[in-house]
Amino acid sequence: EQEQNNITKYRNSQNSVRGKDLVSLMDFHKSIKSQLKNCGYFYEIQAGSFDTKTKSKQLEYGGDIAYNNYLPDNHKKVIVAKDAIQSLVAGIEQRPTEAYSSPAQFLPRGSKYDQIFNDNLKDDYRIILYPYLVKEFAKKSLKYGKQGGHKTKRYATLFFVAVYFRILHKKILESKGDFKSDIRKLEPIFHSFKLNSRILKLSDVIVTKFLEDTVVDDEIELANTKHNFFSQHVWNDTMLRVIDKKIRQEEDEIMALKKIANNLF
Repeated sequence: EQEQNNITKYRNSQNSVRGKDLVSLMDFHKSIKSQLKNCGYFYEIQAGSFDTKTKSKQLEYGGDIAYNNYLPDNHKKVIVAKDAIQSLVAGIEQRPTEAYSSPAQFLPRGSKYDQIFNDNLKDDYRIILYPYLVKEFAKKSLKYGKQGGHKTKRYATLFFVAVYFRILHKKILESKGDFKSDIRKLEPIFHSFKLNSRILKLSDVIVTKFLEDTVVDDEIELANTKHNFFSQHVWNDTMLRVIDKKIRQEEDEIMALKKIANNLF
């Protein structure tokens, strides 16, 4: 159990990152850990490692005044690597079904780890922090997740993260190709909580309208359970067409947000 939870004790297994040893594999996470420490957050690579710190050491992590807006008030300023990676896969990589159905595949020793953590991935803390903040905000302010009390949105948190980054990159930043290359452009947006909360709320409007669509209802029926729908169906071609249509219907608000965002750069 300890080893399963311990992202650092990566053993070289047959599906590990080819040609990379343990040290270079973990360099990314070590680098992120020290960058996040500079922002006031503890990046928890090893499960439970924050709890072993003394109270005074724990209190050194106060977070960042801009980024704390996205987090619940009782947040300990600990970012669990496993959760952050799951949000990164859903949002930046646009693979919410896989992130939801089999997050362990993207952890060290997982069969898909090297699809994400390879030479194309710069060790920039924003790539870990921003998707995590979006997920936390969705739970805190938009009623996603188990605590939200919504019958469908309880399963839809990672889907929401994916839709938010889809809108942000394709419509507001107009990213060409890989979302990862634009990660630095996100900083002024995440620093402007007023603007970003509008983008987040717009994403929620789009997800809500998507979930109310009869085509989506039929697909949920077909999937048998909501869990199956979000782990296998929600990002298929038919569903993406519905999502993109719902995004197009909010063109006016998107244009207004794009104008504000452009003034930040």
